[in-house]
Amino acid sequence: MRWPLPGHAHIPGRTNAADPRLEEILARMDSQPDRLVQRGQYGCQLFEAGFYWEAHEAWEPVWHAARPNSAAGLLVQAAIALANAALKIRMHQPRAACRLASRARSLLAGCPPAAELEKLHPDRLAELADWLEAAGLDSLDEADRKHGQKHGQDKESPADAGTAPQKAARLAELAAGLSLQGK
Repeated sequence: MRWPLPGHAHIPGRTNAADPRLEEILARMDSQPDRLVQRGQYGCQLFEAGFYWEAHEAWEPVWHAARPNSAAGLLVQAAIALANAALKIRMHQPRAACRLASRARSLLAGCPPAAELEKLHPDRLAELADWLEAAGLDSLDEADRKHGQKHGQDKESPADAGTAPQKAARLAELAAGLSLQGK
């Protein structure tokens, strides 16, 4: 079952609050006997659609319900870290994004190779972690170039036209890999 998406993505510091419909959806979901499965799948649906803060909210109870240090717990914790990394890129906080992507990679390293939970697959999450860390580093490089130009340093500025939309498109492409159609 696909649940409805919120009307807008919450971005701390930019939007006043999360869409109140999210809480309504999560409350309805929590009344289901398979609530953790529903939340896991909904988190993937939210992430794929660019609702990173909301994906974290959906996945949090799944992570807390998992056995400590289990493959399922590590996968969900890594997915939460990646959602936060994507959110930090959106918030123009590349250092935090790199740190979170690196944390996700460390969590995934502790997963058995065949580990998989619902729609979360370690290989896709690892690829996403690599990309998010690189995107964060690109943002740092760009910030350093802009800082150098402001202070008269002679640094080249690459043609960055369309960089943000290209990053968003690549993130969406990688996020789509969280849904393992046919599984």
